[in-house]
Amino acid sequence: LCTVDNGGCSHNCSIAPGEGILCSCPTGMELGTDNRTCQIQSFCAKHLKCSQRCVQEKATVKCACYEGWALGPDGESCKST
Repeated sequence: LCTVDNGGCSHNCSIAPGEGILCSCPTGMELGTDNRTCQIQSFCAKHLKCSQRCVQEKATVKCACYEGWALGPDGESCKST
């Protein structure tokens, strides 16, 4: 089943007994809502601790603040300057 058009998967295709085709993704990517297409992981969507902005750098995130604000010592909250 995976030999024809990669089973409809954008990246990795495997066969699970009784379930059929299962698509999977390489490290740093996650399966989209269609369960077939891989997309870059959105670490900021899962990291909800930043009080103003979340900046993704490859597989890590850091918090940032808007202009006129400074990042607090906890690295997550912003304080007016």
